[in-house]
Amino acid sequence: MKPLFFGDSKRRLYGVLQEPVGNARETGVVLCYPAPQEYHMTHWAFRRLAALFAKAGFPALRFDYSCTGDSSGSAHEASPEAWAQDVAAAAAELKDLTGVRKVALLGMRFGAAVATRAVATLGLKVSHLVLWEPVTQGPRYLEQLEELDEREALRLLHRVSHPRVELGGYPMGSALRSAIAALELKAELPKAAQRVTVFVPPGQEPEARALTQAWAQAGLSPTLTVVQDTASVTASNDRDAAVLYGAVLQAMTDHVAQAVAA
Repeated sequence: MKPLFFGDSKRRLYGVLQEPVGNARETGVVLCYPAPQEYHMTHWAFRRLAALFAKAGFPALRFDYSCTGDSSGSAHEASPEAWAQDVAAAAAELKDLTGVRKVALLGMRFGAAVATRAVATLGLKVSHLVLWEPVTQGPRYLEQLEELDEREALRLLHRVSHPRVELGGYPMGSALRSAIAALELKAELPKAAQRVTVFVPPGQEPEARALTQAWAQAGLSPTLTVVQDTASVTASNDRDAAVLYGAVLQAMTDHVAQAVAA
């Protein structure tokens, strides 16, 4: 693993590059974490995912969005639009660092929405857009974060403020809340992606199918894959649920590897 900072002096982003094992492929992978509230539940899975891609010959870059983690910026300045720009910066950095010709994006939960926005709004050209349990509707996602916040507060015996100024221990100002509430993923068409695949665990098929059908009607050709025997962030109260992600991590790695080889 190679820790690094990248971006311009006003927007320094922290990332970790996982270099490929053996012969490197011409495609690299940028991994897009969920939003900060779910980061701690998925960090192990992303480390494992980066290692799987590296073993398959793909350089993989995971990074902290601006205003989160070890990247620069105040939490009160965070926005989905800025995070989409961070994804584009990470893709450019991966090309510069490794010399890959193509980039694939893999995002989880709100990170999937951010990756989609980078492709749909910024026109970031990618060979693959892989969406893992994507957040498709902002209002429902905010409800899930509030449920998470309630569980955390109960576990830690904290008093919950009303209105909430934090969710899951991360500041949630009115501007960020409004931006998230406005999300309707099916309206953001990732036309600059050559391939789009959605991976979900059992039970999330209806929401994911509605997304892929809407995109298909708009002229895209997305694929929906349901992976059995895997965990879901929204279905578990256990912080260590990520250790159950093995099936979907391998399935997503194999999917990209097979598509590149085809």
